[in-house]
Amino acid sequence: MTHRFALPTDVEIENLITRVFESMPDADQSRLSIIESHLLQKTRRNKERNLNKMPWWIVLVLTGGLVTAAWWAGEQLAGRQNAGIKVNEPQSDDKIINQYQEMNELDSKSRQHQEQKEYDSKDSPVIYQRETF
Repeated sequence: MTHRFALPTDVEIENLITRVFESMPDADQSRLSIIESHLLQKTRRNKERNLNKMPWWIVLVLTGGLVTAAWWAGEQLAGRQNAGIKVNEPQSDDKIINQYQEMNELDSKSRQHQEQKEYDSKDSPVIYQRETF
């Protein structure tokens, strides 16, 4: 069973809307203020609840950074404590002269060793050689 009513025109729809709007009672100011106060209370409650909630990953990153900083500082302090204090004893001139002689001997030995390596490398087969004309 289908009804075949004619569709209302734009003018008829406009007249229906204006009649319904005029028949509605005026807005009561006290009722509007009660609704407004309820909405404000709800938003305040939501703000209070959301202030205490930080994203979990921010807390995780901050905690990891603090732990890393504490570990690094502990390593630095432990390294300084293990280093100890060296007491420089006054050395006689003989010891200083002996140290310089030993350093010179080591230096000359290392030079001889480098020269020996250079001579050894000369005996190697020639890979690249310029021709002279």
